[in-house]
Amino acid sequence: MSRVVPDQKGKFETDELFVSVSRPTEIVYTGLLCGTEEERRRQFLRDCLDRHLSLAFLHSGLNLELDMTGGGDSSQAADALDLDSDPVKVFISSCMILNGVCVRLRGWIDRITLKGTALLEFDPVHADIERQRIVSLGSATHPTSTRPLLMFTSTSAGIVQVRIIIV
Repeated sequence: MSRVVPDQKGKFETDELFVSVSRPTEIVYTGLLCGTEEERRRQFLRDCLDRHLSLAFLHSGLNLELDMTGGGDSSQAADALDLDSDPVKVFISSCMILNGVCVRLRGWIDRITLKGTALLEFDPVHADIERQRIVSLGSATHPTSTRPLLMFTSTSAGIVQVRIIIV
């Protein structure tokens, strides 16, 4: 089964979810929700160092579980989180396949408030790689990559939940 839809750019430009998160949108860190503020800040920094983040786009209700370890590619993992360029903000850049479309999450989270801003943008480079993968296999269905990708999407009361492992 193909990991992407045939017209990724078209879906990105017309799908309601993508339209709502393609502009800078408020995000929050959703790890350790029952902890104190200080416990949550410490957990956020631990999660950053482990390269696993739980985020939510507040306006759309989109929840992401990001695994930014790079699947064994340390250069990709190093580019995913920037903890050093700003003393307050953690910058995030992460590629993924979401609802059959290759996208890149770009944004930041404040280390103190655990809130920030992010957007999803269409990722033409990875979209082309996926298109070439389909063409090289000669059909629209092909085995999944050896690097793991898990996608779970459900709508319950208008909320979309997704678990993604970065490819």
